[in-house]
Amino acid sequence: MNREFLVSGNNSHRPDLKILHTSDIHLCPELWPSPAGIALAALVNGALREEVDLFLIAGDLFESNRVPQRIIDVAIAEFRRLSIPVIILPGNHDSYDAPSIYRRIDITAHAPNVRVLTDAEGEMLSFPELGLILWGNPIVDHHPGFRPLASIPSRQGDYWHIALAHGAHSMRLGIDSSPILAEEIANCGWDYIALGHEHRFRDVSNGQVVACYSGSPTDNIALTEDNSASAILIELKSPGNVVFRTIYMSATLGVADQKGPWVEQD
Repeated sequence: MNREFLVSGNNSHRPDLKILHTSDIHLCPELWPSPAGIALAALVNGALREEVDLFLIAGDLFESNRVPQRIIDVAIAEFRRLSIPVIILPGNHDSYDAPSIYRRIDITAHAPNVRVLTDAEGEMLSFPELGLILWGNPIVDHHPGFRPLASIPSRQGDYWHIALAHGAHSMRLGIDSSPILAEEIANCGWDYIALGHEHRFRDVSNGQVVACYSGSPTDNIALTEDNSASAILIELKSPGNVVFRTIYMSATLGVADQKGPWVEQD
C-alpha cells in the first residue's frame, strides 16, 4: 500500500494538497534535445495531468552555472505552462555563488509563478491560500561545513510545513559535503522534507517526519525506451496525513503510469 503517515495537528488551516517533488534534472546544452529537456517537459505534463498545487525542484535544475541563455529559456517556457507555484532550490551544480545562474537571470521576472530560494541563511515562504509554509536553504558553497537542515526553524502555527534540502544523507559529520543528518530530519517536526542530490528514489523518513529523495528523472529517461521521467507525488490530507508515491510520466502523454507504491524497506 501507499506510504502513509499521521503527523501532528488537527486544524482547518490544512486543506488537502497535491505536490510534485523532483530534483537533479541537470539541464545542459549537450545533445539537445537532451534527456533533461524531455524530463522537464514530462514533469510539467505530469503536474498538469495530476492537477497538483505545488511544483518543487530540490536542487540541480541546471547542470552548471555556465548553462547558456537558450537552455534557461527552455526552462522558463516550461514553467510558464503552469499556473501553480514552482519553487526552485539551488543545489551543488547550480549553487547560489557569485557566478550563479540565478544571479545572472531573474527567472521570476519571466515566469511570475516561480520562486527561487536564495537567502543563504534559509528562506521561508508562506502560502496562506494553501495553508502551507515552505522553507529551504540554498547551497552557496558545497562543503562538509554546510548543513542544509541545520538552521531549519520551528513550526509556525498549525499549517502544512514543507522543507527543501539538497545534500547527502549522512550518519555523522565530516564525511560528506552538505550533509543531512538523520536526527535533523527526526527533530525538525515538519511534515515533509523534499530532498535532492541522490539520483535514485530513497525514503529516509525518520520519526514522524516524512523525507524522501525524488531521484533524477533525467537518469530514468536515459535508462528507459519510453521517454518516461519519475518524480514523487505527495498528497497532504487534512487533518495531518502524508501519503506519497512515485509516478512515471511520458513527455508526450503526461502521467504514463504509476509505479509503486513504494513500501518501506527493512
